[in-house]
Amino acid sequence: MKNIILVFALALFLVQCKKDNSPVSDPAPESPSAYHPMKTGNYWIYQWYKVDMQGNAIDQNFSDSVYIAGDTLINGEKYWVRRGKYFGSSYEYATHWRDSASYLVDEFGRIQFSNTNFTDTLFSAILGNNQIYQWQMMVKDDKNTEVPAGSFATFNYQTTLQDLHKPLPCGGYTKKSDKQFAKGVGIVRHTFSYMSDPACTVYEARLVRYKLN
Repeated sequence: MKNIILVFALALFLVQCKKDNSPVSDPAPESPSAYHPMKTGNYWIYQWYKVDMQGNAIDQNFSDSVYIAGDTLINGEKYWVRRGKYFGSSYEYATHWRDSASYLVDEFGRIQFSNTNFTDTLFSAILGNNQIYQWQMMVKDDKNTEVPAGSFATFNYQTTLQDLHKPLPCGGYTKKSDKQFAKGVGIVRHTFSYMSDPACTVYEARLVRYKLN
């Protein structure tokens, strides 16, 4: 009887060791569309602000909307149709995005967002008669992004513009703009500035409200 108990205890020990030494697989990465939910009828409303070098924000008294109008096939792939207006314009643009592995891409194959790649340049180009070099990378914001719709942890699709020949009017050779995505919400803030602006003014679109279906 004693031998049976010893054999049973040894077997239990070996099973436990095998269980403890089993490799633990990493969880599958989240779909990038979790950071820009795309379903017909989803919409986002943004208010524009003018921000000076001291961080003072002036409401520009106009807003933009972006919404998912539906889906369409392009070269056999399903894309979601994003429609909206920009910087108070009456013109409505349309872009087409789809979830492709760990990226959101548009109909031209350009990467618009990643929730896994924070090391590579995702897009680059030379602009303005070989005057300006532009590139985009993902950045993990080190603090929450505060907008009228709330406070959100964000990943930033950041664009850098570099003047290749002369310093900018407000100093330095580069300017950055942001497009910040929050999980389960979408784009909560995006910015732009003019290269020729000596005051280093930044224009910000801040999320005011949104609806997800």
